[in-house]
Amino acid sequence: MDPNNIRAVILDDELHSIETMQWKIQHYCPGLEVAATFDDPVKAIEYLRANPPDLLFLDIEMPMLNGFDVLEELGEAVQFEVIFTTAYDQFGIQAVRASALDYLLKPVQNKELQRAVERFREQVGRRNAPARIGGLLANVQSAREGRPGKVALATRESIEFVGRRSILTYS
Repeated sequence: MDPNNIRAVILDDELHSIETMQWKIQHYCPGLEVAATFDDPVKAIEYLRANPPDLLFLDIEMPMLNGFDVLEELGEAVQFEVIFTTAYDQFGIQAVRASALDYLLKPVQNKELQRAVERFREQVGRRNAPARIGGLLANVQSAREGRPGKVALATRESIEFVGRRSILTYS
């Protein structure tokens, strides 16, 4: 994949959020093309299975299926990176931070969008999306069940998942 020619998809249940994100991408993220947008998760899943993008901007909180449900539904078809977008900072941000490529808090700030896209460009060639998404979904499931999850730690070659209890904190 050419890091200067990125195909992206936007999935958000709010049309104004989709339009705003498209405008920001067009004006602040050269080399990023929005191939498709969806406000319906079911239609998005069908499209993503048949036309995997390089990058998915995924809203977390949606009525029928939330962003985590969409990823669970896609399963092994997730061969692309995910940047979460959410208006709810309490919504699993720790799990998202630990395992997703990035997340953007709505209203999305231009500089934050540019940083997230740059981070994606830096990740090209390391394509760890399946491992990262698997870790993310495991963290979400653990949080739902009240169990401590694992944290994804990036190394030069891969992503290692480490139990939260095994991490020492220093003060």
